[in-house]
Amino acid sequence: MKNEEQHNPPTPKHGRIIFPLYTMGKVCVDKKLIDEEWKLNEFETGKGSDERFGNDVAGEPLPLDGHILNGGRTDDTDWVNATNEEIRAELKDPTFNWINYTIRR
Repeated sequence: MKNEEQHNPPTPKHGRIIFPLYTMGKVCVDKKLIDEEWKLNEFETGKGSDERFGNDVAGEPLPLDGHILNGGRTDDTDWVNATNEEIRAELKDPTFNWINYTIRR
């Protein structure tokens, strides 16, 4: 992954997680839990305004606890909110674990 980061530096865009490159959404797409990668771009919308960008819509109603990562959607993107145990059961893969990163500001 380090090699990938060196050769393909991310380009920041509003409304999209760009680091780490291998996000929970990307894991779900690769594991065929989310059927289309474009859906990941919507995760950061509708959470309220941001004075730097000004035109984001307010999310109504707010996502329920446990369904925040995908903005409260009720489609296949809800897999990003799943626990290790839920993913293991769905994939029938007892070795699955989410990768955790420490994010520093």
